[in-house]
Amino acid sequence: ALFKVYSALIPGGVFVFNVFNKEASGIDTQWEDFGEYHMGEKRFFAYYDKAYVDDLIEKTGFRIKQFFMQGGETGDKWLCYVVVKD
Repeated sequence: ALFKVYSALIPGGVFVFNVFNKEASGIDTQWEDFGEYHMGEKRFFAYYDKAYVDDLIEKTGFRIKQFFMQGGETGDKWLCYVVVKD
């Protein structure tokens, strides 16, 4: 998916995304959604570590413009990226 986004952008294009942080405390390998966004079906969520995502971004050709973590009780539930196609 990241390669397709990269291909769709013009040089200088920006893509903002976030993924679940595999290293966040209290996160299992699977989460069943019953919160406010529950859609009536079980949904599977994948979890990633920062080194893996950084490597994927580099291999794709994007440049990381900004990175931060947010969410959850410890503020590290999400790995948040702003990447640029040079």
